Amino acid sequence: MNKLTLLLLDQVSTWVCGRDLWRSAQSWVGLYERKDLSGAEKRARVLAALQEEFTTLGKTLAASLVGFAIEAALQSLRRRGA
Repeated sequence: MNKLTLLLLDQVSTWVCGRDLWRSAQSWVGLYERKDLSGAEKRARVLAALQEEFTTLGKTLAASLVGFAIEAALQSLRRRGA
């Protein structure tokens, strides 16, 4: 691929997947690309690593959103009562 195509692929992938997922996928693929495994085995290992990584991230994000919702509800109720 030429440089322009790679740049566009990087930008579209960042937009579609999100910067964190895209960078993490690049990192894991780079790690497994150097290993002597079949293509299917490489994909399976990268998928497993990303699923584990983003399960943790998802739980952190969910906890953060719950905290935000609680604080927003608390502020809303306080403002109504004032």
